[in-house]
Amino acid sequence: MLHGIMVKNSNGKRDRVAGFSRLSDLAYSKLRYAISEGQIGAGERLVELELCKTLNMGRTPIHDALLRLAGDGLVDSVPNAGFSVRHLTLEDIETVYELRMALESLAIRLACRRGFSDIRLAELDHQCDLMAKAFEEGSVRGFAQADFRFHQLLIVLANSRQLEAAMRGSHLQFFTWSRSMGTAEYLQRSVGLAEEHRAIVQQLRARNAAEAERL
Repeated sequence: MLHGIMVKNSNGKRDRVAGFSRLSDLAYSKLRYAISEGQIGAGERLVELELCKTLNMGRTPIHDALLRLAGDGLVDSVPNAGFSVRHLTLEDIETVYELRMALESLAIRLACRRGFSDIRLAELDHQCDLMAKAFEEGSVRGFAQADFRFHQLLIVLANSRQLEAAMRGSHLQFFTWSRSMGTAEYLQRSVGLAEEHRAIVQQLRARNAAEAERL
């Protein structure tokens, strides 16, 4: 079910990867990534005993991770039926869009007020380049990942841990939805998106917060 996410060291024992102080954090990170990458599809059941074998962990960290994913809105918890990956509805997507618009606009205002390095703008430009390249190659995954990273960097620009925390769940939900489309139609409807993103970067370079926010 979760090909490629088993975590073992060379001795076959559990590996506490650097940066994860608890096994539940590691389980959460692995499962979150698997969902966002489409390794686990919408509606698929998440059986705790199977996950214990796949991730080579006990049931407690797996259960804790699933509860956190439910809090993110990525997993549904049904009494007496366990957990499953959530189907996002049109209303879910509309709400996420509205939330992201508000928070990204705030990020732009804070960034222009506090100041930021042009290195950050170069990073945003690079994601636009990756989007354009992926579009030309017809790579849905590459395009979605570059777009996702662009919006992440917009939030980073504000240098606000509180804002990054507020955005984390909505970004992940949006990315999961984008990846789940996985068709040429997704790219066809994204014509010109890379250039629209470049226009935002141009206004940020001019420190024109009002126009960048409008775009």
